[in-house]
Amino acid sequence: MLAQIQAMDAQVEKAVEAYGRAYTNAQPRLARALAMLGKLQSRNKELVAGKTNALQGVAVARKCNDPETLAACLLDAAESFRDSERFEPEAIPLLREAMHLRRSVVPNYFGRIESTRLLAKALAFEGKKDEAKALAQKALEEAPSDTDLRDFLHRLDSAPAEANSNRTDR
Repeated sequence: MLAQIQAMDAQVEKAVEAYGRAYTNAQPRLARALAMLGKLQSRNKELVAGKTNALQGVAVARKCNDPETLAACLLDAAESFRDSERFEPEAIPLLREAMHLRRSVVPNYFGRIESTRLLAKALAFEGKKDEAKALAQKALEEAPSDTDLRDFLHRLDSAPAEANSNRTDR
């Protein structure tokens, strides 16, 4: 009886491994699809569904052990916390992690500039002008022809001082 249970256990383990191999390539695609769906739903004013799906995409991406997929999903998820040019505070940790991955783990020039730009904008909205300005200037050094970054820095410099102080309404 014990031998039969051990044999069944081995067979089940082999089945699980085979199942995992069969669907490994689908997981990064599922993660990307969920994150992108969430971003698009949020843009379509389906905010709850958008944020939920985007964060599910990030959760699936974390299980994939694929930093490229995770970086892309983090960026899409952060954008699901965006209303026009304004980000909700929940987007900041997602953007920070995406920027870190793009700088250190899976270098991607365009992804790095985009994640840095979006993080700078989110920080500026939260009243963290100095950090936002430093990030934007660093990104502009890497992409000197980026007019969006130049315009952002100009708006940041010309914004009234009280609009740049840390928000205290939370």
